[in-house]
Amino acid sequence: MVDKQEIRRLLKQYFRTTGKITISDEGLIFCKGNVELKTVIKHERLPVAFDRVDGSFVCDWNELETLEGAPKRVGKNFSCFGNQLTTLKGAPQSVPGEFLCGSNKLTDLEGAPQSVGSHFGCSNNEFTTLQGAPNSVGGDFYCVYNKKLTTLKGLPAIQGTLKLSYSPTLPLLRCLLAKKVEFVPELNNTTIETILNKYTGKGKRAMFDCQKELEDAGFEENARW
Repeated sequence: MVDKQEIRRLLKQYFRTTGKITISDEGLIFCKGNVELKTVIKHERLPVAFDRVDGSFVCDWNELETLEGAPKRVGKNFSCFGNQLTTLKGAPQSVPGEFLCGSNKLTDLEGAPQSVGSHFGCSNNEFTTLQGAPNSVGGDFYCVYNKKLTTLKGLPAIQGTLKLSYSPTLPLLRCLLAKKVEFVPELNNTTIETILNKYTGKGKRAMFDCQKELEDAGFEENARW
């Protein structure tokens, strides 16, 4: 039998919440406002389980190794920045606001939301591929300082700016799926950024023209899909 009183105690001890709290007979929490996991005590897993959070859910800067117990639905943002996650399994599959999973130990994006209404941030991870990324991102896509990245396979159509760290061996023609590309840190020679932004937002139909211009400028390794 679910001890709702104990769940409320744990919720009060380890989280900051706003709005009305309801607990189902299965022990799942529904919050009408926002939920934030405190960082005073570090956690490997969430102390309680959520069903739905109508506002934002934040569990940044802990030691979480799993998102088990995270809300199935959120009404605004979801952030699990700065943990020890190796997978996004357990994350909500639709996030109307922004989704942030930077500074973890992710090697791919399997388990990420399928749609993100605003910005998507996955910087400072251990990706070799972007496989599992959302199908659509309504804002910017932050993917900087992922030093092991060897392909942009999995990159979705991006309605905002793709922010990426440059590598001379990284295939970059998939950048054309974004409205704009910006390299972080800023490049001393901005030729490649200028060429890519001439064709961004045009997708695969501009691939061959962009490829030729990159090759002519000496960026043969980047001129791949």
